[in-house]
Amino acid sequence: MNTREQILHSAVQLFGTKGYHATSIQDICQLAGVSKGAVFHYFSNKIELLFEIHEVIIDILLTQYESVLKNDQTNSAVKLRQLINISVELMVKYKPYIAVLFREYKNLQDHYYTITKDKRDRCEAIVTEVIKQGMLNGEFRRDLEFSILAKLFFGICNWTYVWLNPEGMLTPQQISDNIWKLFIGGLAAGAQ
Repeated sequence: MNTREQILHSAVQLFGTKGYHATSIQDICQLAGVSKGAVFHYFSNKIELLFEIHEVIIDILLTQYESVLKNDQTNSAVKLRQLINISVELMVKYKPYIAVLFREYKNLQDHYYTITKDKRDRCEAIVTEVIKQGMLNGEFRRDLEFSILAKLFFGICNWTYVWLNPEGMLTPQQISDNIWKLFIGGLAAGAQ
C-alpha cells in the first residue's frame, strides 16, 4: 500500500469508527504513520479525504453499472441480476468504505456534494433504465412505477452492508440470488 492509499485507508477506519467530525487530521496521521505534510501532499483538507472515499466506491459502481447497461447481448432480467450482484459484491469487498459512504454523505459540501450526488443519481438512473426497458419489452410488469422500483432496489441492496456477514451461513452470491429472486418474482410479467 502506498502512502496515499495508507492515508485513505486510515481515514476510512477512523471515519467509520469515530465519525467524520470526531476524527482529526492528527488522528489520521497517527494511524497511517505519516506526517501532516504527507497528508496535505495528497489531500487539501479533511473534506477532500471524505470526498475521495466516496469517489472510490461510486466510480467502481458507476463503471460496472454502465457496463451492464451497455451490454446489448443480455435481457433486462439478466441485467438486473448483474446489478444486484455488483452491489452486494461491493458491500462485501468495500464494507468499511460503504459504511463511511452512507453515514457521512451528509458531510460533503459544495462541489464535492454536487459531484457525488450526480454520480449517485446516474447509478439510480441506470437501474431505472434497466427496469423501464424490462417493462417496455414485456419482461416486467407494467403496472408498477419504475422510479419507485429503483429506490426499492437500492433500499434492499444498500442495507446489506449492515447485516451481511461474509462468513455467515449464506455466501454473498447466495444473498444476491435471494435478492434477485425476490425482486424478479414481484416484477415478472404475469406476477400480478
